[in-house]
Amino acid sequence: MMTKEETDKLPYGLYLVHWKSGGASLCAVGGKYNGERWICCSNWTSDMDRGTDSCGEALWEEVDKVGLITS
Repeated sequence: MMTKEETDKLPYGLYLVHWKSGGASLCAVGGKYNGERWICCSNWTSDMDRGTDSCGEALWEEVDKVGLITS
C-alpha cells in the first residue's frame, strides 16, 4: 500500500495503477495548490459513482502500487 508521503512525492504524469483489490488502471497524477497529489482514472467508473468524475485522495487508499509510463 502506498503511503501519503509516497504519493506526495510522485512526479506529475501518467501511471499504470495497480489496485489492492486486483486489476490495474491508466491514471493521471497531478498536484493540488498545497503540493498534495491527486489521481484521476481514465479508463473506468465504478458502481459507487467513482472514477473519471471523481479525482482525489479517497482513491489513494485503494492503490497498491504505481508505475510511471514513460516514452
